[in-house]
Amino acid sequence: MGVDKGDLLTIGETAERSGASVPTLRYYESRGLIHATRTGGNQRRFPRHTLRRVAFVRAAQRFGLSLEEVGAALATLPVDRPPTARDWQRLSRGWHDALEDHEAVAETTVENQAADQNLDFEHQRVTSERQAEL
Repeated sequence: MGVDKGDLLTIGETAERSGASVPTLRYYESRGLIHATRTGGNQRRFPRHTLRRVAFVRAAQRFGLSLEEVGAALATLPVDRPPTARDWQRLSRGWHDALEDHEAVAETTVENQAADQNLDFEHQRVTSERQAEL
């Protein structure tokens, strides 16, 4: 199943429609997160379904996932055709687990920061009491 030329976007069109900058798209491509074909003049052309991949990458980053995690998830999607709803569902199940792991780490970090603040406050209180006793 080939890609119709009408379904290919230039890097500028992909940037405009996705909200990602041209350098960001080049970086994503270098990391294997998105894929482009090349014209005879060596210009990138992205399949229209690349827009969903870019949206996925950006959303995953907002949730704190690393590009390695995003890449591993995207590697489960087909490269030669637009992903189906079933493909995205399969990916999202794995992504859900990764997000839960990140949430647990974030909660632990917040709890540890609160405990550290309480210890700092207690240390300051005890230090002040000792200085007052002298």
